[in-house]
Amino acid sequence: MGSSDVAMVVTGSGFVPQSVVNWNGTARPTVYNSPTQLTATIPASDLVALGNSAVTVFTPTPGGGKSGSATFSTFLSLASNDLIYDPTRKLLWASVP
Repeated sequence: MGSSDVAMVVTGSGFVPQSVVNWNGTARPTVYNSPTQLTATIPASDLVALGNSAVTVFTPTPGGGKSGSATFSTFLSLASNDLIYDPTRKLLWASVP
């Protein structure tokens, strides 16, 4: 795992050693921790664009399949002096140093 990669812990149930975490439909290196926990390596290149990503788990048959999707949001950490939210336009205004 590179210094900018992220170790994502996924909690659920029914995981097996062959379960794989998918990021926007692409398999990512996955470590089986237990029937209720997996750890996936999300490369830094997956985190450079702002927005939402779909995270799913695929567990092979019998009894497996694709999980429901969870959303992972990538955002820009920004120091700000003042924040103002405009609920009509659904915009957040920030004064940055």
